Parts: sequence; C-alpha cells; structure tokens
Amino acid sequence: MRISELCALSIGDVAPHGKVLAQVVLEKHSTQSGKSCTVHISKQAQRTLEAYLQARADRDNLTAPLFPSGRKPSGPLTANSAVTILAGMFAQAGISGASSHSLRRTHANALRREGADLSIIQ
Repeated sequence: MRISELCALSIGDVAPHGKVLAQVVLEKHSTQSGKSCTVHISKQAQRTLEAYLQARADRDNLTAPLFPSGRKPSGPLTANSAVTILAGMFAQAGISGASSHSLRRTHANALRREGADLSIIQ
C-alpha cells in the first residue's frame, strides 16, 4: 500500500462495522496503478488500529479520515505530511536512509519470504 493510499482511507474503509477488517479492498479509482487491489492487515496491525480507533471521539463516523490532518481535522492527513512524520520518527530511532517506500519494500520482501503469492504482494 502506498502512503497516499493509506492517507486516503476512511474509518469505514477499515472498520465498517466497528471492528477492523482483516483485509481492505482499494478500488481502482483510489490507487496509483488504476487497478483495484486487496490489502491484507496483519493481526498486530488490526489490534493497533482497534486501539487507535477506540481513542478516537469520531470512531463511529465512517466517512471520517482514518488519519485526519492536524491542521484540518475534517480532512485527511496528506501524503507529504505523513512522509514528514515518518522521517521524524526514523530520525528519533536513529534510522538513516529509510522512507515510507522502503517500509513498503521491506513489507513486500517479508511477505515473499513467508511464501505469499506474488499476486497478493503486487
């Protein structure tokens, strides 16, 4: 999943019935490739998202952005802002040369090592 696709998600995309789904379908109009795809959400990510949503006052608003902008709470976090936040987190952790895209590549490689089908990874 690209950072722009992640930032575009709404609460209803990942938890339409109040519980985080095991997979999210990205429709072709919301992907860079122009193709719909299914993104699998790990158990750990599901638990983390559940806790995150429980702390959100607007968790029942399915149209609210999953990651709202700090400056414009009714709008989604922009991909540029997310990249900046991640860069700060990498710096705090002492990780140099990392980016949102390197996280994406690392996850894809881990899935491949675990035997995931290439059609799922792509």
